[in-house]
Amino acid sequence: MERTLKSERVAFLDGLRGLAALQVVFLHYVSAFLPVLAMAGLGPADLLASHGWQAAIARSPAVFLINGYSAVYIFFLLSGYVLRRAFARIDGFASGLWRRLVRLGLPASAAVLFAGALLSLDYRATINLRIQRQSG
Repeated sequence: MERTLKSERVAFLDGLRGLAALQVVFLHYVSAFLPVLAMAGLGPADLLASHGWQAAIARSPAVFLINGYSAVYIFFLLSGYVLRRAFARIDGFASGLWRRLVRLGLPASAAVLFAGALLSLDYRATINLRIQRQSG
């Protein structure tokens, strides 16, 4: 049985990922410039709205465009689907685990070492980090 999943891309998933990314961008924009509107969908934000148009958007279905929180759920679902397809291609558990460890573990380790080097360069940042850990 020949596997055809290797080079196959699902085009509509790319479109869904793009729409979800736009939702996140819109949420960040609204959070920076219209913070009351950014709380729409999380509670009675329309009661806090200082302008009538903000309350109208908070009550309308258009609030979905700025609801980046639902985009996070979409990203989780997409990653689960894509990982399922990736695991279907793996011949053996050990070889798949080793490839993922190399592909993901090495960059993550390099990032941790790089961050540690940057923190060691700025002694005050290290002290502030220790103080925050002790107080919180």
